[in-house]
This record gives sequence, structure tokens and C-alpha cells, in this order.
Amino acid sequence: MKRTAGIALLLLTLAASSAGAASLFETVGSPDLMHPFNLRVIALGPEAAYYNPALLIGQKDQLKLGFGMSAGDFNIAYMSKDPRYDVPGEIRDRNSSLITHDGAEVPLEDKRYTPLPTEDLIHKRGSYETKSMMDHPDFLNFYTLLAGNMSWFDGWLAGALYVELPASQLTGQVPYYPDERDQFFGNSLHFELFGDRLESFHLVMALAGKVGDWLSLGAGATVGVQAVADIGVYVADASSPEYLLFDPAISVHALPLFAPHFGFVITPIDDLAITGTIHLPNLNFDFDLDVDIQVRGFDSLYDDDPNNPGKKLKWLDSGLRTNYGNDPLRFSLGVMYSFPKVEGWRISLVANALYTMWSQYRDRHAERPLDTWKDTVKPAFGVNVASEDREFGFDWTYHMSPVPDQTGRSNYVDNDRLAFAIGYTEFFKFEKFTLAGGMSFQTQILLKRTTVKTRTEEGYASAADAPYNSVVDEYPEMTDPEGDVYPGSVGFQTNNPGFPGYWTRGVLFGSGIFAKFIF
Repeated sequence: MKRTAGIALLLLTLAASSAGAASLFETVGSPDLMHPFNLRVIALGPEAAYYNPALLIGQKDQLKLGFGMSAGDFNIAYMSKDPRYDVPGEIRDRNSSLITHDGAEVPLEDKRYTPLPTEDLIHKRGSYETKSMMDHPDFLNFYTLLAGNMSWFDGWLAGALYVELPASQLTGQVPYYPDERDQFFGNSLHFELFGDRLESFHLVMALAGKVGDWLSLGAGATVGVQAVADIGVYVADASSPEYLLFDPAISVHALPLFAPHFGFVITPIDDLAITGTIHLPNLNFDFDLDVDIQVRGFDSLYDDDPNNPGKKLKWLDSGLRTNYGNDPLRFSLGVMYSFPKVEGWRISLVANALYTMWSQYRDRHAERPLDTWKDTVKPAFGVNVASEDREFGFDWTYHMSPVPDQTGRSNYVDNDRLAFAIGYTEFFKFEKFTLAGGMSFQTQILLKRTTVKTRTEEGYASAADAPYNSVVDEYPEMTDPEGDVYPGSVGFQTNNPGFPGYWTRGVLFGSGIFAKFIF
């Protein structure tokens, strides 16, 4: 039997040749289990491979198949924008180089990009009329969960694999800018910690060892994917983009995003367990793009070649980097106490606190938020009631948003969340093995949040005198060669989709079922 299980675990490994980090597991937990918010403390199966590998010690060997679902009914309500703040059509005739303020030497909060006239924007503010509906705030996701764990040397060593497969796609990434730059693309706001973070393929593996009668240690890793693309482009006629020639070279790697995590379990007395974990920062996808563009007839645009003084490069060089599912450094401490059995039933109380260093967060364009995010502590409590034949669980947690009030140019949408979960497991015992089946349900309430913007307006001598990270005046006051001020440049104009403000709220539902073969 153990040999068969070992082969099954090997097949799981081979099937999961690339995977993502664990944003799904940090947001909704393992969606098919009864304690999704306390899995760093209570051992329910091979999911311990991610949450706390040390909990693998003492678990029975098993294989598991689960199915989960997460659905979000989210809402972003945009405050009405006075037309006097729109970017006027006359900006079409202005010199872009006098408006744009960019470059490596320019701090992010001081950057400015030449806007389009508001009436010319491809998408209306908040319309979500993009090519992919993945960036719409509402979502419905389904998952398949495959897992197994085994022990060796009379329980002194244990290992596990945990694989999560989204039903819609192996991975999904939708980049967007959190400020006025999004006017050129979706022109909408987005819930920063949901969306594509919940639609990625996950692989986790772990080993644990028993150090003594009272201490177990474990180590595991999640695997992310890094893609690198070098693209050559030839433009024969800048007025006819349909005749472009592309020559892409793409490579995909896993090991660069190999992120370890560690855990321990201390049992000073039989009915008390103290747990701790540390998860190093990880990503579920990193994309680096380098583009070399040759444009016929535009040699004067090329930069000087740093390797050949006095000569020009033969191409325009451009590039970008995006990353998805950034989970910063996380620590947790937890405790579980089990009361003595009463008529065959045992009640256990569980609690843990997860500290996340959100101040180190990077968004989908690998940028640090202008207003530094706050590190948070997320508490969770649970009650487990179990007998030999069945088990019940209840969880509660409160997620304090790490995102400060977005009164400036940034629009990172996030809310405090209050969450509850319940679950049930039934065991069917046979002579040489046990079958188990269970289900769970959870609800997360995103508490209403109101955001009102500040802006750089007349009355400030310069942008430096305005409040930090204020919404940018995208069409600064400009004069013609005779010194007369262009009428449309007077006052404040912006296409920032979050201006002048917005309200956000929502509800997330999760549920799942599973079956386990225990031997």
C-alpha cells in the first residue's frame, strides 16, 4: 500500500512541473477544509505542506481529492466627476515633451505622462470593457485539489505534496496601473488582493522531522514561474502597424522563484500544542520583457551606443517587468488546546496570529506603492469538535487592510474583511483503511470603505507644496511662443479613474468538498 501511495505522490510531482505561489491559500485558505483560517495550527491533512510542515508529523498516510469554489460579489461605486476637471481636446495640439515628466532620475511621485483628451479615451471610466473580463471585480472560480502525505521510520519523518489546479486556466495575469496611467488601458479600478491572485496553478512540497517527544520541525517550498522574453521588432512603415515583423525568444524558469517556508510544533503537555511558521516572500509569476525595435527612417531617435562612443544604436531599446501574486514575508504563532473527551467527543480550541510585512509589497508592475502599506496582524480563532466517526469545525478571522487611505494619485482598492467558516467531516472505517469525506463553507464580508481624493490645485506654488502623492494635474499651465496661456491648461485636469473618489464593498463566498483515502 505504501509503495502504491509513493508512486501516486511521484505522479503528482511530475504533473506539476511549474506552479505558482500561494495567494489563494492566504486569501481563502484551502477552500475545501473546515478550518481554512487556522491551518497553521490544526493538522487536517497534507495541506500542512504549505501552512505548517511540522504538522505532518503524527498524521496518518493518505491521498486526497478535493474540489473548491470561490465567488466574489464586489462593488466599486465611482463618485461623479465634474466635467471641468476633464482633459480638454486642445491637448492634442500641445507638445508632449513639455508635459511628460519621466525618466529614471524622476521619483515616481513626480512623474507625469501626457494624457489623452477625456473624450478620446477608449474605455469609459469604470466600464471594464476590456478584452478580458478577468479584471472585473466580480468573479467565480473553481479548483481541483490533489494531495498526499506519507511517513517513514515509525513516524519520525514525513513528507507531502499539495497541488491546486484552477478550472479556468493554468495561470492568469491581468496587469493594470494603480493611477492615471490606466486611462490608456482599462480606465478602471481593481481590488488589489483578488482577481488574478486567485487564478493560478499551485504546487507545494514539504518534509518534516520529529526531533523529540515534544518538538517537530518542518520545511517546505512553493514554486513560482519566471518568464523572460526578448523580442525583436522591425517597423517598415510607422503608419502601417499591421506590417510589423516580430521575432520573439521566450524562456520559462521555475527555480528562480523557489520560495521556502518553515514551521515548528511544540507539545509541552499532551493536550497543548504551540506552533510557529515563517514564509519567505514569493511570487506566482514574474515576467521580464526586453524589446529591440528597428524603425526605418527614424535613425535620429536612436540613443548613443554606450559601447561605441560617437555612434548611434541601431534600434530603440525598451523593456518592462511585471510580477503577480506577491506575498511578502509572513510569520505566525498559534496555539491549540484539547479538552479531555466527554462521551467519546473532544473539543479543541485553536487560535493563531499571522504577521505580514505588507510594507514590502510590490504591485503588478513591480512598483512599490507611493503610500507605503502597513504591516498587519491577522488574528483567527476556531473550535473543533471531533469523535471517532465525525468532526465539526468553526473558524473566525479578521483581515485588517494593509492599504492606507488612497487620497492621492494611487488607487489600490482593498477593504477590511470579516470572515467565518464552518465544516464537517465523516469517517467510514474498514478493516485495512478508512475513507473520509467532508465539506466546508465560508463567507468573507468586505466592509464598506470611502475614498475621497486630494489634488494639486491652484493655490499651491508648486507640486512640491501640495499634499504628498496628490492627484496629478495632467495638463499643467502652458504658454504659447508669445507668452499667452493656453485656456485649457488653466486649472486642474486629470483622467485618473479614481478621481474625485469612490466607495468599495463586497462579499466573498467559498465552499468545497473532499474525499480522502487513509491507510
